[in-house]
Amino acid sequence: MRYVETIKQQYAQSQPIQSSNSTASDAFAQAVTKYLQALGITDIRHQTTVAGFPVDLLIEYRDKRYGIDLVGYPGDNGSAFTLERYRMLSRIGIGTFVLPYTKWMIEPHICQQELKIFLDQT
Repeated sequence: MRYVETIKQQYAQSQPIQSSNSTASDAFAQAVTKYLQALGITDIRHQTTVAGFPVDLLIEYRDKRYGIDLVGYPGDNGSAFTLERYRMLSRIGIGTFVLPYTKWMIEPHICQQELKIFLDQT
């Protein structure tokens, strides 16, 4: 129980990004942020540490928290999470969506649709 409270405290101390003028870590994160804001999501946090792990995007949607793993963009967001990181996030109630940069560039509407379905079904 103490562990979950620590995670909640860390989340509360991280700063949400609420405007499209905010500086994200890269263009990929900015594009995804813009889409999330179009969905009405305002609690969007970039490069937030959760359970000791950095999460590319952490959002709150319909009273639930989700991580978005931005994969394949050159820079900080290039690598996918390890399986253990996905498991850890799941154990503390944070569903994670893997979003590949190449797919976002080639089929952004499909990625957006899949992300929306993920958020609505979990």
